[in-house]
Amino acid sequence: MNLIMVINVLHQRKGPIIFFENRVADVIKVLQVGVEFYVDVIDAADDHDIKRVFIRMIKERELAIDELQAFAPTLQGEDEQGEVEPGGSLPVSVQRLYTHLLDKLCFDKEHTFITQLKKVENKTLLIIDWALLQHQPRASEQCLRRIRVAMQSCQDDMTVLKLIS
Repeated sequence: MNLIMVINVLHQRKGPIIFFENRVADVIKVLQVGVEFYVDVIDAADDHDIKRVFIRMIKERELAIDELQAFAPTLQGEDEQGEVEPGGSLPVSVQRLYTHLLDKLCFDKEHTFITQLKKVENKTLLIIDWALLQHQPRASEQCLRRIRVAMQSCQDDMTVLKLIS
């Protein structure tokens, strides 16, 4: 997704766009909610090959979170123990809930999971692109760019899975 597309998407939203002061923290929260989403879907999926892809997506997200932690030492929404509260990204959390509902109603679970997880990957890329539009220290920007490439690869894999499922 290029810069013009990101700006257009953000411009078309109704209501205020709410981001935390630390854009890296936004990215971390979206990545964390995505990990939770993939874990839920792995438990419900039947196809072992698809589960392996989902496990790889979790590992990519966890690596990205570990890398970004250095640039966001104090995340908003932390409780007293320093743990990030679950559900830090409302759109992705809503997507999880919607997917669980579809899982109960649809026959082809794997296709439903893949379709919804592709949307999560798209949202992740959008948040990363938004963070890259903001002023970031050089090291943080370089890290975000590396993670953007990894998350684009994950999104591409989900696109292929969606086409073949």
